[in-house]
Amino acid sequence: MTLVSPYTLGPAYISPLDDLVVDSFMPITGRLKRLSPVCSFEFNSENQYTNKDEISVTFSYHKTDYRPRIYQWNEGEKKWVPLKTLMNRTTLKVTADVASPIAIIGVFADQTDTYEGLASWYRHTRYPAGCATNVFPLGTKLRVTNTQNGKSTLVTVTSTWTQTDPRRALDLVSTAFQKIGNLKAGLISIRVEKIP
Repeated sequence: MTLVSPYTLGPAYISPLDDLVVDSFMPITGRLKRLSPVCSFEFNSENQYTNKDEISVTFSYHKTDYRPRIYQWNEGEKKWVPLKTLMNRTTLKVTADVASPIAIIGVFADQTDTYEGLASWYRHTRYPAGCATNVFPLGTKLRVTNTQNGKSTLVTVTSTWTQTDPRRALDLVSTAFQKIGNLKAGLISIRVEKIP
């Protein structure tokens, strides 16, 4: 794990947590699977922290067929909360901003075959029913449904992308996008389902 933070916070104390401690006191529920060590960090100058300070965290993670995200332990609610995470399946690294000078974080994959987000489009003549995403591996078959009009189409993951907006779920080839939405819209809200 690496941290990038404002110089006013000074150095951080970073500590990996023992798996037994995590399993006993911070249980992983639902379909989450741990993909990295769980670490805690604390800045020595936390009294100088303001909510405007950005603390960027980068983790390496184990390869997965599901979407890797950085999660933060919420002690008050006793649960793991996902952070807006940027991922790179080529380098197996994920990055997120943490809004606290003290945190317990790790990388998990929610092993679910359905999720929601935004879809954009691009032109590609070779793969008329293709899409680009970092959530699923190449060759994965997906059903994409426009959540506003209920229209669906089947696509195949044909490429990956480097996406800076964590709300963006995938990029559809224009012919597939037209089946469920208007190209002039640019972005549409979608539900993505992995086809077994």
